[in-house]
Amino acid sequence: MLFSRLLPLFQTDLTIQWVCFAIAAYFQTEKFYDFSGSCTYLTLIIKGILGAWSRQSGVLSTRQLLNSGAVFLWAARLGTFLFKRILHDGHDRRFDKV
Repeated sequence: MLFSRLLPLFQTDLTIQWVCFAIAAYFQTEKFYDFSGSCTYLTLIIKGILGAWSRQSGVLSTRQLLNSGAVFLWAARLGTFLFKRILHDGHDRRFDKV
């Protein structure tokens, strides 16, 4: 039962990561690295909370909403900061040796 709930999330995760990898490889840039991670978090949070909402007949607990909301805000803030930083700096020093 748990695997059947996680499989669609796993497939979505892989799809986002491979699409972003393909774009980054084509353009030979690391600028999409942090952006793809944030997009993955945000998408999986939305998909997960919608899945829980449909399984629970539209009723979600306060804990589900608070945890999902906190992670969503964190991923959006961090992703925005990192993406703005790399657009401003032009490169990411973490990948200089790669």
